Amino acid sequence: MKISRVKAIVIAAVFGLFSVVVSPAAAQDFPTSNFNITFGNSFLRGQVTWFNRSVGISYEIKSATGCKTMYAEAWNSNSDSGGIGVTTCAGQSSKSDSFTLSGASAGGFVGTEIFLVDESGAINDAALCERPFAPRCIDNDF
Repeated sequence: MKISRVKAIVIAAVFGLFSVVVSPAAAQDFPTSNFNITFGNSFLRGQVTWFNRSVGISYEIKSATGCKTMYAEAWNSNSDSGGIGVTTCAGQSSKSDSFTLSGASAGGFVGTEIFLVDESGAINDAALCERPFAPRCIDNDF
């Protein structure tokens, strides 16, 4: 069976259009903010990705002494806390990981604060990240 050139072009166009229509939303670009928290020789650095109703956090944490963890909290435009995340101990080494804080109302989270915490629960340092307009993170000294 021989397919004419016109039919082949029409078939290719239909399949091409279909693949565009079913493209996943995950391919969409979302705004990001970078953070870099240091305390002595320990650090916590990474990136916040501002999704529609959640915040993705990818990070690397290094503990020079003791046991360092990361604590993150996100809130919406009404200052309602909607997401909390805590990592496991990085105990005198470094590790990389990521997680998502979910649960934001329509409009998503507008801010998140990321803390470097020691084994006693004391905050060593933090970064405040905001989404509106130009996403950014600023050092929030303790």
